[in-house]
This record gives sequence, C-alpha cells and structure tokens, in this order.
Amino acid sequence: MLARQNNHAFIDGTNLHKSLQRSGLQINHAKFRQYLREKLGVTKAYYFLGYVGGNEGLYADLQAAGYTLVTKPTLQLASGLVKGNCDTELVLTAATTLDSYDQGVLVSNDGDFTCLIRYWKGRGQFKRLIASSRDNCSRLLRVAAEQRVIYVDEASVKVGLKRIEGKHCKDGTLQPSPSS
Repeated sequence: MLARQNNHAFIDGTNLHKSLQRSGLQINHAKFRQYLREKLGVTKAYYFLGYVGGNEGLYADLQAAGYTLVTKPTLQLASGLVKGNCDTELVLTAATTLDSYDQGVLVSNDGDFTCLIRYWKGRGQFKRLIASSRDNCSRLLRVAAEQRVIYVDEASVKVGLKRIEGKHCKDGTLQPSPSS
C-alpha cells in the first residue's frame, strides 16, 4: 500500500483510445482508474477528449469511474475526420493546478507533451509517463521521462485491457467481426 499521496493524472483520452484501438485493444476505464489510485497515488484523474454527440454514455461511465472529464467541441473536417484536439487544455490544466498536487502523471504517446514532462521534472513534480505501448510512444517522450515510463500493453492485466474482436484494416483501424 502506498503512503498517502496527492498525485494528479492528465489523460489524453483520444490518444489513449486510438492507439490501443490500432493495437486491437480496449481498456477498462474503471480498472485503469483503480490502478492509477492504488499504484500511483492519483487522487484526481483528468480525462481530456473531444465532445461528440451520441457518446453521452461513455462520458457518464468515465465520470462514474472517477475521472474528471474535460471536453472540447469537435470539428468535422471536409474529409469526414472529426478533430477535438485537447493538448492545450491538458497542459494549461496541469500548469494552473500545480499547487494542488504533489506529482503529475501523463497518459499519452504524443511528443507534444515533452515540454510538460521537462517542466514537471524541473519542479520535482514528475511521477510517471503512461503510454499505450513502446511502439506507439514518441521517442521524445521516452527520452524526457527516462526510466519512469509504464506501457499499458505490458501492464494489461493490471489495467484491464481486453482484445477487440475483428480484423485490422490497412489504416490501422479495426473492422468489427460480423454479427451472427
């Protein structure tokens, strides 16, 4: 059991979901939240993602599992791709709440967050980087985090990963298995 800690997690939700999906994996959000609490002393876990109508059930499940949900309106591009980039909101929240937590945990593969890890390290407030897998994690992030990286796919039993049934498409997405 950990001594009482007051660490906060900052989760790039879309990045986590899409990178695991490309690997054919899905995370159990409640088990992941429990893992953050019990293993890393996370008292508050911010979950950042673009808001998409029709996903209210997901948002309610995340809040019920103990996440503080931070959403941003999405844009649909001409290509049909939906974008809801929350990187700025994540960094701004981590920076403006610094005095309310001991150490920060970043959950992302995105090298754009290298500056946040360096900033936390300079203040003695960096706890861990959690990335979906070694293959998906930015080299810049891995270098900045040094040895303090946890890969979700390697801790799969602890964080409640399960394999998604279906076949992988060329673009890395998963095509669900046909229903019987």
